[in-house]
Amino acid sequence: MDWEAFWDLIEVGKQDKRELERKIKKLSEQDLVDFYWFNIETAADLKGEEFLAHWEPPYSDDDVDDVAQWVVRQGLDYYEGIQMEPDTMPTEVPKGEGNVSWDGVAAKVYKDRYGQAIRDKDEPPPDE
Repeated sequence: MDWEAFWDLIEVGKQDKRELERKIKKLSEQDLVDFYWFNIETAADLKGEEFLAHWEPPYSDDDVDDVAQWVVRQGLDYYEGIQMEPDTMPTEVPKGEGNVSWDGVAAKVYKDRYGQAIRDKDEPPPDE
């Protein structure tokens, strides 16, 4: 999976969360791993000091992660807007939006399919 395919899947999730869950379940092992790590790394890019400078303490790592994951779920245009203007990073997930994490869905699919936690990118795939 490449960067563009990752964002294409995120767009599906913006329109229909269940459809994205179905697509995640159909991913190959490699694409599932790639989707998971793209999600983790993309959200992690939003956790730097420049994005949190306007946040009022106290806030937890979980709060930051929830917001970063939410930003990724809004799609590439929104994500890039936050990247360009870090002070526009939301300080909380909007009410009613829920905290679905697509990396969590991918990790569950992987665990159900392979009986283990999702592998690191540089580890070999499990024997099928």
